Amino acid sequence: SRGDGSTAAAAMKNEDFLRKVFVLGSLDWKDLARAKCVCKLWAEVLEDEGVWNACFAARWELKEVSGKPRNASFYENAALSSTFVSRHRVASSDTVASIALKRGRSVSLLKQTNNLVSDSSLFCRAKIHIPARTLDEIRGARVAIRHCPETLREYCFIAGEDDSESEGEGGGCAGSGAEGEDEGEEEAIMKVSLLHSKRPDSAKQEQKMVGLMARSLKICESEAKYYLDASEFDLKSAMATYREDLAWENTENLKEAERMRRDRKSVFCCY
Repeated sequence: SRGDGSTAAAAMKNEDFLRKVFVLGSLDWKDLARAKCVCKLWAEVLEDEGVWNACFAARWELKEVSGKPRNASFYENAALSSTFVSRHRVASSDTVASIALKRGRSVSLLKQTNNLVSDSSLFCRAKIHIPARTLDEIRGARVAIRHCPETLREYCFIAGEDDSESEGEGGGCAGSGAEGEDEGEEEAIMKVSLLHSKRPDSAKQEQKMVGLMARSLKICESEAKYYLDASEFDLKSAMATYREDLAWENTENLKEAERMRRDRKSVFCCY
């Protein structure tokens, strides 16, 4: 009837109704993109990141999704092991193999996910990404879509125990709140130090630089601080000096071993 037609037309102009249709309608991502071309109202509704995140949450059975990807194709191309990750805090005793064994992942998968070449590159990171294995790990979880400057990829970071200190806008997910600011500050300190040889402006930044050098070279923080103090916190110079000293020490150890070998050969007993 005419009354039913006018009611349906009015419903299709109601933003709240449209949001429910787009979220609950199980539309394909390409269909949602096409829907933006129908009219200005539909386009405005679909410009809201909350609609896309709600659709994403419904498809992956997530409790909450925050953040916005840089490219809308992120939603369509999402895959379990390459998109959903948790965080592992790197300890001084960790290796890629030990983390893989502890978390039940392969070494090659961890290296691929985190763009790691060796254990040395592992210690440049405060935390690394652990890819999800099963849907049960993400079902009902809170996630935050974030871009990682270390791997140059976007991930859905799963909220977990390691991320409890970062609760805030990202729902406690890594890469948000205070932790995201600290990681950004560390990256800025590293860039300034390497490019401009500039001493940090505060004791807190100096301590962060000490930690960065210690993790990078897999040495204790007191040793890293010694070399940084000697180079006036010129990170590039400090790391070069450490490597020179290490090479000299290795050379001297080899020379000493060779001298001891020759001395043993020259000694003989006469009875």
